[in-house]
Amino acid sequence: MDSTSLSLDLDCSRALEVYNVVKWFKGRAILRNASFKVRFGEIYALIGPNGAGKTTVLKVIAGLLSHDEGLIRYSCIDMSKYPSWERRFTYFKSPYPFIESKSIRENIIISASLSGAPRSIHDDIIREVSKRFDIGNLLDRKPRELSMGERQRAGLACIIASRPKALLLDEPLSHLSRKIALEVASEIKSIVRELDIPAIAAFPRYDDALLFGHDLRAGVIVKGQIIGESSLENLILKPPSKSIIEALDISSTNLIPLNDSRVPEAIRRMCNSKAKWAWIPPNKVEVSVNGEGLNAVINSLTLNSVIISVSGLKLEVLNSQYSLNPTLGGNIRVKPLEVLCYDEEGSII
Repeated sequence: MDSTSLSLDLDCSRALEVYNVVKWFKGRAILRNASFKVRFGEIYALIGPNGAGKTTVLKVIAGLLSHDEGLIRYSCIDMSKYPSWERRFTYFKSPYPFIESKSIRENIIISASLSGAPRSIHDDIIREVSKRFDIGNLLDRKPRELSMGERQRAGLACIIASRPKALLLDEPLSHLSRKIALEVASEIKSIVRELDIPAIAAFPRYDDALLFGHDLRAGVIVKGQIIGESSLENLILKPPSKSIIEALDISSTNLIPLNDSRVPEAIRRMCNSKAKWAWIPPNKVEVSVNGEGLNAVINSLTLNSVIISVSGLKLEVLNSQYSLNPTLGGNIRVKPLEVLCYDEEGSII
């Protein structure tokens, strides 16, 4: 997707819009016409490798960094003239940035005060968030005295107390066990729905974003530009471009140049003459011992997949496609059930 081709949405009353935003730093464009829109009550995933511009775009939206061109609009209002404290867009990078010398109670009160909540309702806010996040027994402790899971719950309590107009989450699940990450993702989804606010969550890997749901709308950012946007499931199962496969590292082993003489004819025939690259979805490979297909050898095993070799080319196959116990060096037969084909420019055909 060429973000420069986007136009401002006339239906902007319940949306946070980033439109053709450019940010220069030391003579280099670190954001290049970045454009996307997030509806109220929606979480939008921003996925890209380290250095892609994820943190920069979140800080620009929050007003923590300036930008050189483009618009940030909230409910049709250009936010460029508003400082960060007036925007009330909460930027959150895990772990939550507590004031370590203050108790959890004091941190929550500070968050509430920054939102403009009068002192007369601070006790009500404390009662509300402590009950919601089950932190009543943690209120008088210092952040350093809490476990990682307790810190996350207390951090979410501070976010709620700040009454944000938007959430900007920078790798919100980093450093968490899968169990706690699932709990935090579920709680963030509830907060966004309950407060009816837009949220953007930045991730270096798509598997973290999946904890928020396969139907999450997502944009892929590379070198400061959104290069593709769709549901997370569509991006993973049917990547619209070669660049997205590489940026998300979606079984990039399975991206094969068709000019490689080792590519079996059975795979070539699944693409037309315009195709220069073929990508075999790892969940679309039939594996057997004596069935139809190409001869292959098992090279290595991972937690979720099997790496096989076909005519000297390595392919990744999900374990769910493998009905037998894989054995290193074992001979098998593989039959690609689907091949996605890409032209010389890397666009899907």
